[in-house]
Amino acid sequence: MLIFKYECKKLFPSSLCLIFVLLFLLNAVSILADYVNEKNLKNDLVFETANRELKTKLSGQLSEENKDFLQEEYTRLQNLLFYGKEDPGSTALYTDSLVKDLNLIRSVKEEYDYFYTYENYAKSKASWGKEQKTAPEAYLAAFGGKIESIFSYRTLSLYKDLSAQNKLLSYHRSSLFLILFLLFFLTPVFVSERESHMDILLLTSARQGTAAATRYIIVFFTIIASSLLFFAEDRFLFEILYRPVGSELPLCSLQAFRDTPLDITISGYYKTGCFVKIMGLCLISSFFLFISSKSRHILSALLLNSFAICVLVFVFSVNETKVTKIFNRANPISLIQTTHLFTECNFYKLFNIPVYDCLINFILTGALSIVFVVAANITFRNRKGGRKT
Repeated sequence: MLIFKYECKKLFPSSLCLIFVLLFLLNAVSILADYVNEKNLKNDLVFETANRELKTKLSGQLSEENKDFLQEEYTRLQNLLFYGKEDPGSTALYTDSLVKDLNLIRSVKEEYDYFYTYENYAKSKASWGKEQKTAPEAYLAAFGGKIESIFSYRTLSLYKDLSAQNKLLSYHRSSLFLILFLLFFLTPVFVSERESHMDILLLTSARQGTAAATRYIIVFFTIIASSLLFFAEDRFLFEILYRPVGSELPLCSLQAFRDTPLDITISGYYKTGCFVKIMGLCLISSFFLFISSKSRHILSALLLNSFAICVLVFVFSVNETKVTKIFNRANPISLIQTTHLFTECNFYKLFNIPVYDCLINFILTGALSIVFVVAANITFRNRKGGRKT
């Protein structure tokens, strides 16, 4: 218990707690700023109100009546604006102009059509997969079986406005604040002991194994707890500001996830995404610890860790090549930006067996996290107090 208290006191100085609070508040300010800017940019309140009211009216069970209504309105407005086939004295029914009416109906119609036609799309994908099962090539047959099992029973029966859900799932700025917190939290873990000469005492202590284990438990518990706090803050503020609906709908209800391999709800995907982000943050944290164990000064460790994060972000953001694709399999930023991992049914050919592409990322992330933690521990123990002899 004394070791636990000592490690906590050493790992959590008052300055670090202040940094965490500031970053936590900055994340909230960032979400609020996005909301205010969005409201300011949307000067056309009439259009936004009409859009919200129309989607609310159509929400619920999918029906041919609603589909026909949108098609008829779209055709009527097209005829009126482009062909002059209706009374030129007609007035806008939804907004303050016929052009805005047409844009409104077009956007809502496209969304509704996606929901209404998705079942047929899924059936066609499943049918294609079933055909591939008879292919002579073992991998193609197995791949077809996977596609059939994923799409066979997919259907959408409810329509809801999911724009707020899209905003929530595409918000990743909290992960940036978490990386900044972890940078200040983990960089001094080993190097500060070397600078203060406490490493000699720890390395010669009979309880150095217990102290090391306690330290790692506290570190990774803090990573998980701080991540959950930030993600809970995201969800809480989005619920208050945007009032998202439809979290119980299947993930494929979102057009970006039309071909997702996941058969879970939107709410379930948010939780899955949080777990995947934590995996990426654990890998980054393991690397921070390794650099801390190798460094002699906090400033040099801080600069190296900061530079490494910049490189990871840069490689992830550049146009994909064969080299960057291989590198990004182990790039923690690819896990923090979770969306691209689950939008497509991508498989990796492993001994003629189709393996979900994202599983390769997860396995490499877990393996590298363990390697960096073990390497950090070994390096710290073998530095003989970190001073030259």
